[in-house]
Amino acid sequence: MLLAVRNPNGKIVVVEGPPGTGKSHTITAIAADCAFNNKSCLVLSDKTEALDVVVSKLSEAMSRVRHDRDFPNPILRLGQQNANFRKLTSNATVTQIGAYAKATRANREAL
Repeated sequence: MLLAVRNPNGKIVVVEGPPGTGKSHTITAIAADCAFNNKSCLVLSDKTEALDVVVSKLSEAMSRVRHDRDFPNPILRLGQQNANFRKLTSNATVTQIGAYAKATRANREAL
């Protein structure tokens, strides 16, 4: 599985199977490997519970191996949990991000 993830030509890995076959463990290992190697990883599921398990396992794994307290949590959870997606895509948030980008461009030299 990790050979498939590390293949520079490989873009998508699908993990599927019956309950109890280690899917969450495998997905967590892949996501952690990506995080530690500065790569992006998108985990999708139509089941909120499956994502909850992966987020929990990944957070636990990251806290066990994270010796540098400044290492940021790489998880951005979008979806129904706490309505994060709605907050991120709200007009107010988009406007706020636009204003921040404009201010950053205007003050680029000072930064």
